[in-house]
Amino acid sequence: MGSKCILRGSLFLDNVRVPAANLVASHAAYQQALAAHQGRKETDMWPITGYNAVKFLAAAIEAAGTTEPTAVAAALDGLTIQTPLGEITVDPETNRANSPEFYGRFEPQEGSDVARMTDLRLVRFPG
Repeated sequence: MGSKCILRGSLFLDNVRVPAANLVASHAAYQQALAAHQGRKETDMWPITGYNAVKFLAAAIEAAGTTEPTAVAAALDGLTIQTPLGEITVDPETNRANSPEFYGRFEPQEGSDVARMTDLRLVRFPG
């Protein structure tokens, strides 16, 4: 791979291709829309985290019925939303979301300075 290789694989699966059995159908649509927006096939790895954060914020504001910060924060406790990565819940005790992570090996791609993650496994840690 050498020093010019850029690792753009992602724990959030933005620029990797996985077997259909491992792919959340809504993620394929998300990735295609992001690629079209960015004007390139390979997409960045971080937009999905911001996307999910905004989805959580919108759902919490709706649940709270207000944008008042304390009420929105309280509405996040135990909140579950549907995302391109599947269902994600905020644990009310730890305030952590149980977002899944993808693990695999980075492999160089012929004719590209971008390595892709292969042999993926989806891991969802308990709340």
